[in-house]
Amino acid sequence: MAETLEDIENPGPVSAAWLREAGIATPKALRQSDALAACLAVCARGHRPSVDLLYAIEGAIEGAIVDQHWIRVDKGRLLPSLDQVGRIPD
Repeated sequence: MAETLEDIENPGPVSAAWLREAGIATPKALRQSDALAACLAVCARGHRPSVDLLYAIEGAIEGAIVDQHWIRVDKGRLLPSLDQVGRIPD
């Protein structure tokens, strides 16, 4: 079982560091979070992630159930949330 954020396929090392700064320090905490809320927490720490971070987090959350790489995440389902918030750049 993965013990650090770097041990899972999603996200990468920079995103993992940002997530830790935002209080999401383990794969378990990431998988228990909401992808949009986690991205906004990263933004609140002054980082400007791309929308790919949202997809990576969602991939990690979905990966707890099935092996899901971020590129296969249903992006259409996530985009309306981004439009409402307008905080994460494309």
